[in-house]
Amino acid sequence: MVDSHPITSTRVVRALMSLVLALALGLLASCGSDDSGDKTETKNSELKALEKLPKFIQDDFKAGDKNGDGRIQDTELDAMIEEDFTASDLDKDGEITEKDVQKELGKDADATASLAQMDINKNGRVPLEEYTQHVERDFMTTMDTNKDGNLDPPEVAKFYESR
Repeated sequence: MVDSHPITSTRVVRALMSLVLALALGLLASCGSDDSGDKTETKNSELKALEKLPKFIQDDFKAGDKNGDGRIQDTELDAMIEEDFTASDLDKDGEITEKDVQKELGKDADATASLAQMDINKNGRVPLEEYTQHVERDFMTTMDTNKDGNLDPPEVAKFYESR
């Protein structure tokens, strides 16, 4: 089951979706130089899977695809997770706490429930290691359907469309 935590389902999912569109841009650039009709057809079908995704996804994908290979690899995802964690740790103490969640989501949000979804050891604090486990457990395992450790356009498009 996919986690519905507002921070990760907003920031991380948005970043992952954006990464897929950047992948599409990389595939588009390589389609003209591919001599194999089958590969071109596959790339074109992958691009079609992304056509319905919002433009903001393109920007996030480009930013996350550090090596420019047109897909998000596990090391690139790790960097994205760390950036998201840093942005969510509003008091910069190295942990996301209920106070951080409350500030980020607003006074009417259920910060306790949101934190509980990320807080694997249930101590009320979520350090980077725990946050990474949470994202990988609840998002990456769902999105990476072919289990190759990368996110490609059809995987991300399917995930995005199901939300």
